[in-house]
Amino acid sequence: MHRDHLVTLPISPFASLPDATLEILGESEMCAVQGLYTPGKVLSVQGHPEFDATIMRAIVQYRQQQGVFNKAIADDAISRSDLKNDGTSKDGIAAGFWRFFLD
Repeated sequence: MHRDHLVTLPISPFASLPDATLEILGESEMCAVQGLYTPGKVLSVQGHPEFDATIMRAIVQYRQQQGVFNKAIADDAISRSDLKNDGTSKDGIAAGFWRFFLD
């Protein structure tokens, strides 16, 4: 959606957290780093796990109307909006959120 993404795991990304190690929370064919996690310190996601298929389709259609996405990109994104994701799987982003808040 934002046309940018983190493509590799950062090495020592936080000067104030020199011992922090980052764990990748998820990956896809489009993006190898879907989220990052360090217990009690860092929780970051690149996507929008709170968006369901209906919201995703509306945003894609709006971005197409704005000229940000061409028809082929918009059609591709809309065709994937209902696909299963790992948002609620045992090792998915929801599990990472819970680990972060419960640590």
